[in-house]
Amino acid sequence: MKLLLGMGGYIGLAIIMIVAIIGTLAPLISPYQPEDLFTPLSPPTTHHLLGTDDVGHDVLTHLIYGARTSVIVGTLTAAISTLIGTIVALVSGYYPKWDPLISRVLDFFLTVPRLPLIVILATFLRPNVWLIILVLSFFGWAITARVIKPFIRQESSKSYIERLRCIGARDSYIMVKHLLPATFPLVAAQFVLEAGHAVLAEASVGFFGLEDPTTLSWGMEIQHALQRSIIFLTDEWIWTIGPPTAALTLLILGMTLVAIDLEGSLNPRLRVRLW
Repeated sequence: MKLLLGMGGYIGLAIIMIVAIIGTLAPLISPYQPEDLFTPLSPPTTHHLLGTDDVGHDVLTHLIYGARTSVIVGTLTAAISTLIGTIVALVSGYYPKWDPLISRVLDFFLTVPRLPLIVILATFLRPNVWLIILVLSFFGWAITARVIKPFIRQESSKSYIERLRCIGARDSYIMVKHLLPATFPLVAAQFVLEAGHAVLAEASVGFFGLEDPTTLSWGMEIQHALQRSIIFLTDEWIWTIGPPTAALTLLILGMTLVAIDLEGSLNPRLRVRLW
């Protein structure tokens, strides 16, 4: 199925690619090492383009390494949850006899709020990036399954699927060769949306100070900067809070724009002229 991306989708895709490249090449493009220390609270200069924090870390360096954390969390969480959710949706949508049982399981997982669960776990142990990925993936696949399942059921009732069954095509062949490719735009949209949810959840955990303090993430940068009670009485917030907040906002915006256009390629009635 042809994917239709509008201008907003391409802008969002460009933002995602830039962040992904920066995160992947962080050790090569960062001006300093994350542990390097300089004069604390230095304003932006030619040596420190985004200044330094209250400890003396280069803000730009931590911003670049924070992109790597967002890329890892978003990609792995979206990949795991989307894969599981798509498989469950294929089985539930294609085999009506399994749908009641699977629907009850989906209802259970959909009622569990993922971010509060991570907060509860933080009272017992300090969550790291891998624990966050595990929790978000384990409880996130149900969202993908719920969205894709009705489409699988609708597609399975079409005449070409009936003809395939009549000529003796195996169920596995029909699901893999016909139903799965037909759902690609919807799966891609869910992948992007789930990646955005994961990035935002990880940043929220860091913002609340519940993440491993050694983790370099945008949420942890914001939380660390806000520990200074007088930060908004000076210009420090401009280069300590501003960059990670802007980066996080742009990444979530980019993912949302791409997801909207991908959904629109599957259902033209969902398309909105944003530009």
